[in-house]
Parts: sequence; structure tokens; C-alpha cells
Amino acid sequence: MGFTKVSSGGISTSQTFVFSNVDTVGVVTASTVQVGSATTIHTTGIDLGGGTLTSHNINSTGVITATSFSGDGSGLTGVAAAGLGSALSDDTNSPLNLIYKTPKVLNVGAVGAALSITVESDEVSGYVAYMPTGSVHIAVGSTVRVAAGTTVKTNILGVFD
Repeated sequence: MGFTKVSSGGISTSQTFVFSNVDTVGVVTASTVQVGSATTIHTTGIDLGGGTLTSHNINSTGVITATSFSGDGSGLTGVAAAGLGSALSDDTNSPLNLIYKTPKVLNVGAVGAALSITVESDEVSGYVAYMPTGSVHIAVGSTVRVAAGTTVKTNILGVFD
């Protein structure tokens, strides 16, 4: 194939070229590459359009966000199960990652560090707020206010006497 759009300064860059096959050794530089009708690779990332990214592993050193995640989540670390407390281990290969602990007493504020909180639930939650701890200790100078209509339940797991 001969080049038909070659000028004395090289290949014209002010025109669009359509190639059926490109075979190169080295680096090809482009500001945008379109694959099919929806997927575009550009300087700020990859736009899948309405497509799906299928991969066995995705590695990121940054933040990954989504409108939702699916799967069992068993490999997640640093995430406590809702209302259970803290796992005894973050090691997913250890059975200790399925055994939890929670303090018997919830301490609100501390000496020299007064804290003021309001516990308020909503209609969707039946105006109920709960905690796994057995009791609450309110430090001198601290306040805990329970909003009108809200019920607070302690020791919801029934593990404390």
C-alpha cells in the first residue's frame, strides 16, 4: 500500500485516516482511540459507554467508586459487619476474621474532652437506634440527647448481662 496523504513534511495530521489493520513496533501515540461504537480510550481514562468491563483482576492504587457493588464481600478488609463490632483479625485466611468483639460500655466523651451528641432515628428505621454495647457512660461535661420519638436499644446482640 502506498501513502496517498504524505506531504513533504510527513503524513498529514489534519485529516482522518481509517485503517483496517495497524502493525507497529514501538509506541503509537494518540489523544483518543475508539474501539467499536462505544468504548473510547483517552487521556483521562476509559469510557465504556454502555458496555461492561470483564476482568479477572482489577488493581488500583486510587479510589474505586460505583453506584453499587455485588458479590459476597468476603474478601473485603477494614469493614466491620453492621452492628457486630470489630473482627478479631483482618486476615481473610484466619477464622478470627469471623469472630467479633465490641466494648461492653460505650464511652461518650472523656476527661478534658467533653462531647455532645444527639441520637435521632427516622421513620424508615421505625424511630429506633441500636448499639451492641451493654451500657453507656457519659463523661463529666458531656451530653447525650435522645431526640423526641426515638427509642435507643442497647445490647442488641444479648451478649452482656
